[in-house]
Amino acid sequence: MRLLHTADWHLGSRSASLGERAAESRAQRLTTAAKLVGIAEDEGVDLVVVAGDVFDRPDVDAHVVGEAIDIFNRFAPRPVVVLPGNHDPAGSGSVWSRRDWRRLEPSVQIASTTEAISVLPGVTLYPCPLDQKVSRLDPTAWIPRREAGDDDLRIGLAHGSLDTLSVATNFPISRDRAELSDLDYLALGDWHSLSVQPRSAYPGALEATSFGEKLTGYVLLVDLDPKREQPPRIEPLRVGRFLWRQIEAEIAAAGDVERLEQELRTLGSWGDLVLRVLCRVTAANPELLERISKLRDELERAFHVEWSSEVLDVESGDLPGLLQVVDESLHALSEGRGHEGELAEFSSASPDVVAEARLQLRFALARSTRGQDPSSYGGTSEPC
Repeated sequence: MRLLHTADWHLGSRSASLGERAAESRAQRLTTAAKLVGIAEDEGVDLVVVAGDVFDRPDVDAHVVGEAIDIFNRFAPRPVVVLPGNHDPAGSGSVWSRRDWRRLEPSVQIASTTEAISVLPGVTLYPCPLDQKVSRLDPTAWIPRREAGDDDLRIGLAHGSLDTLSVATNFPISRDRAELSDLDYLALGDWHSLSVQPRSAYPGALEATSFGEKLTGYVLLVDLDPKREQPPRIEPLRVGRFLWRQIEAEIAAAGDVERLEQELRTLGSWGDLVLRVLCRVTAANPELLERISKLRDELERAFHVEWSSEVLDVESGDLPGLLQVVDESLHALSEGRGHEGELAEFSSASPDVVAEARLQLRFALARSTRGQDPSSYGGTSEPC
């Protein structure tokens, strides 16, 4: 029996950190989820399970719910079981109580109660739906042990933190749940990075939601032996588009810039990258800063990039008097001392904005030593 195991779609995520690309990111989540229909067909999948957090929040827009329903219905007649997670918990007023779900095909079930489901001949599913955002209770504790004479394949479906993970636990799940309840497979959601163990696994988020999620964009194909003589065979398939990466680089020479560029190029298509680059320049001259700026400009081809720089030593020579005054004024603002005159517009700016303005100025000062007009750099809003 072949199972397609997915989780953590987070449809309707606001993705505010992506700025003007947020809407495209939301659309991509639906596109990636829709790809699973073709995978189920091509791979001969018998059953599809979604282990929680289909939606990022209970109040998602109606059109997002409608798109999800259309995707689920396209799996028919193949059975699909969908579990409410902690981002989209079951209960009164939940996203699962909307009238839209009446459009579901009979082959699709929203598992909102802790009742065993006979999903296929010889296959019993034990869903563990959540009805709240946070809990310290194990949602799988209700799953009974196998009774004498029961030869069914037993599959657990849960959303929570397997206590083998080195993280603070929300909805903690016993690391021995598969053995304690004699499950042939425990399909899990909540952990956003791919994690596979002998009889339980997390596919991770369908598309990453933040930096730090290392192995995202996967679904799992799980082959279960109907005779229960062999352990499950678990195969990860990457289906997600975006790769989120945070990179820290210390730059003191041209070779460091080249290594940073090479590292970025090995990540894949830049149009699919969500990047956060932390650049620490420890010994810079105008030529080196120019190379960094060119790389920063090239990174505009990435889907989204956050670039921040810290310049610790710039060979700038004599600083032009006007820029020196501006730098001192911005420093005063960064310490909360304020300033009158043309810099008054910064007086209500956040510390990050002021710090970024100072960084821009330092690059301008360094460039000005080559005879360039410093004022041509003072108005840019892009870091580095």
